[in-house]
Amino acid sequence: MSRRWGLVFAAALLIPMVVAADGEWRAGLSAGGEVRVEPETRRAWRVGEDGERRPLWDGVHRLEDGSVVIVREGTVVPSASMQQQWSTDVPMTEGETVATPSDCDALVEQVCGPAAGCLRSESCRLALELRALALDEARAEGDATETRAQCREALAEGLLGRCGD
Repeated sequence: MSRRWGLVFAAALLIPMVVAADGEWRAGLSAGGEVRVEPETRRAWRVGEDGERRPLWDGVHRLEDGSVVIVREGTVVPSASMQQQWSTDVPMTEGETVATPSDCDALVEQVCGPAAGCLRSESCRLALELRALALDEARAEGDATETRAQCREALAEGLLGRCGD
């Protein structure tokens, strides 16, 4: 009997490792539950307190830490922490985040809207793509000077417009 309990205990220790090694990006939702994003498909799921898994609807979802996750056409617009985790396949620890150049964040907010009201527009898609490039550049070179300058220029000259225009 004690050997069986030993096996059960060993299995219980290994299960979290398998679950943690699945590569899903996870974060707590401010409204309760957890959001999980599959690295291969970028599909987002809401896991409730009861453990039930449901697709996360299109829109902006606030996380416990105050940041947001944006879902568009059923897939997530990857954040810096998601990209970092998926590129290294190791979850990020607190304080390891790659800073998004603030000019690019401001551009996304102006073009997509503060509540992502214009998320489906072509201008928003371009702003999000520019921000993703800035993140890649910052990760590779430690700074995103060139892309940040493009974001700043697009902001100053209103090249991508403003949400609601």
